[in-house]
Amino acid sequence: MAGKVLSIEVGYAMTKVCEMDYRAKKPRVYRYFSIPTPDGVLADGMITVTEEFVNNLKAEMANYKMRTKDAVFTISSSKIATREIKIPYCKESNIGNLVRTNLSDYFPIDVSRYLSAYTILEVEGAASADEDDKGKAKSKPTGYRLLILAVPEDIIESYKLLASALKLNVKEIDYCGNSIYQAAKESCSEGVQMIVKVDSRSSLLLAQKDGRIVMTRTIPYGIIQDEQSSQEEAEQAMVALVEGVSKVVDYYNSGHSGEPIERINLTGVGANYISLCDMMEDEIRIKVRVLSNITGINTERVFKGNSYSEYTACIGAALAPIHFASDKDEDKSAAAKGGVDPLRLTVLISGGCVLIGVALILMALFPYLEEKEKNEQYNAIIEQLEPVYEVYLKHQSLSAQVMSMEALDAMTVNRNKDMVEFITALETKMPSSFSLSDLTATANGITMNVTVATKEETAVVLNELRQLECFSFVDTTAVSELITEIGETQYSFSVEMVYAPIEEETEEGGE
Repeated sequence: MAGKVLSIEVGYAMTKVCEMDYRAKKPRVYRYFSIPTPDGVLADGMITVTEEFVNNLKAEMANYKMRTKDAVFTISSSKIATREIKIPYCKESNIGNLVRTNLSDYFPIDVSRYLSAYTILEVEGAASADEDDKGKAKSKPTGYRLLILAVPEDIIESYKLLASALKLNVKEIDYCGNSIYQAAKESCSEGVQMIVKVDSRSSLLLAQKDGRIVMTRTIPYGIIQDEQSSQEEAEQAMVALVEGVSKVVDYYNSGHSGEPIERINLTGVGANYISLCDMMEDEIRIKVRVLSNITGINTERVFKGNSYSEYTACIGAALAPIHFASDKDEDKSAAAKGGVDPLRLTVLISGGCVLIGVALILMALFPYLEEKEKNEQYNAIIEQLEPVYEVYLKHQSLSAQVMSMEALDAMTVNRNKDMVEFITALETKMPSSFSLSDLTATANGITMNVTVATKEETAVVLNELRQLECFSFVDTTAVSELITEIGETQYSFSVEMVYAPIEEETEEGGE
């Protein structure tokens, strides 16, 4: 029998909870509820644990007789960095270690403060010279296409604090995009379809082709659920949402003219608004439906015909959550895969030490006299080498003095000149639409977040930065398309710049 979990999604307006089977072949939802999320609890993925929030959740869990102590959370945040990469084919068990080892190459971040995860989007293959029984060429895998994610560790820790306050054990913390995909991939497996999860402040868009993810986007538009807001404000928000989805659809179709999006599937709170379906279908000219059926999930007994679109992410998180991990987690996992219980391992090690000790004592009894003679010989050699040892000590002292002087010299070196060159370039060489939202400078280089108006200007920014002699390395993450509140399109990306070694510059100057 499959174990149960509480699958929890904390949203700005509502917090949803489902009690269901965990990682089961034929999962079943047993109970569910939702409560309003108090103001201030959620801030771009970060949870602030309040007594009111915890007490409300505990009360509802008791009311619905949810006694399961294991929990899965699904999260979304603009701070979660994503990137698609390709890697050579290898054992799946080695992918996680490879991703963590090269995480700093994928994202310009301090990897020590982030946890990583990945999803296999596609196994790429090439025709092999070998043939099967029917004489057809076998397909030989050559690599993987992966979706890499990096989430700040403090976000993960905030959910662990919430679980601790609720006296729950955290099984996994899933990415909302993966949760939606896992829940809907079977229902949207034919052709090219888009899933739109509408929340109160933002919407997540996933394009699927034949059941696999081909694009993900987040737009800053949602459905207003605030009762204090006017009907006019709610309608304006809905119009902005439809326009935002329309632009993403147009963007995808422009790059896939032969295989455009055939259907849009609405889930989340937006699925409860029939007018949204009609408006989106009229505007985009694509069939729009509410994702009301999750293939392979037993929901009828508990939902009894009611819509469960708001709980799609909760349901998907319990099916196949991704695992955010660090190097420390990998060490623990490697130990666990050994299949030895810690207590048993301790007993085995202790017993082995005793046996080894007895063996050593027995072995030492017999060669005792021989070893005594060798010891006398070694003492004679040591006496002969004492003058050499004095020379060695003098060498060590001089080496320490040299290292101290080199460290003192290094303290006199700074990057003031390089920073002046960098700032001058920003003022004189960047496009007029160039906008800098964040900049971090370290001893090794500079990281900044940039927004421009066009893709062409993205290339201009990178080219100008790469012309600067003070940097030996300039790279960027994938460019994200943003839709502003006034409907304008902008392109946002992070740039990582590594300083050229000062030693090399000094040598050139001496020449």
